[in-house]
Amino acid sequence: PSPVFRPPLLLLPCFFSCSFFVYSVVSRCMPPRTPKKKKVRKPMLLDTLQASMEEETERRASQSDEFSVLAKLNTQYVIVFTDETESWANDLVRCSRTKYARARPLAMSRFPDGTLNGQIVDIDRFRGRNILYLASFSSYQRRYDDFAALFTLSTASHARSITILLPFFPSATMERISTPGTIVTAHFDAFLFDSLPAPANMNRIIMFDTHTLSLKHYFSQRVAVDIASAIDAIPKI
Repeated sequence: PSPVFRPPLLLLPCFFSCSFFVYSVVSRCMPPRTPKKKKVRKPMLLDTLQASMEEETERRASQSDEFSVLAKLNTQYVIVFTDETESWANDLVRCSRTKYARARPLAMSRFPDGTLNGQIVDIDRFRGRNILYLASFSSYQRRYDDFAALFTLSTASHARSITILLPFFPSATMERISTPGTIVTAHFDAFLFDSLPAPANMNRIIMFDTHTLSLKHYFSQRVAVDIASAIDAIPKI
């Protein structure tokens, strides 16, 4: 058999040197490579939906000077009121226009049989806002209207929080049982407040000068009760 040709090992360095030389010459003659453009991620459906919701919120907020401020700062309150408590809303706005903003008054009317026919105007603009509701228990009809409006706000406004300002709690002194069978109206009113849905897991109620601190114990943990006093402000009036 014919002998197998085996190149001497000394020729290997020459082979590698020639290969490197050819590669360097060819690479210099070739045009430079352009870097690939990075692919821009297209917005997902959820991102597009969120952006459109934010644009719609800003557009609606810009329709009113008061709500345009509330769109930027979420530490302020939108005052919701009826015709009876409109003067209170005006006083709060005069005290601090940067903290309070008026909503439009609730449209409260009656059907011929006396049933409530109410409407919360612009309720879609309360989304994500802190609501301050001015309640008035001056009569049983007003009390019913307030609870109906508060229930609608709690379930349909998607508000961030709801604070109820109740200057006068007429059933506060009816908080004890003197004889068996006594109807404790203060306990019943507290039960109605507890039954309201809470957007922020807890509604807040501010009352003035009830003179019955035990009234707080009728409320459950779903309601934060603040009993304030205006006696210190009487000498200044």
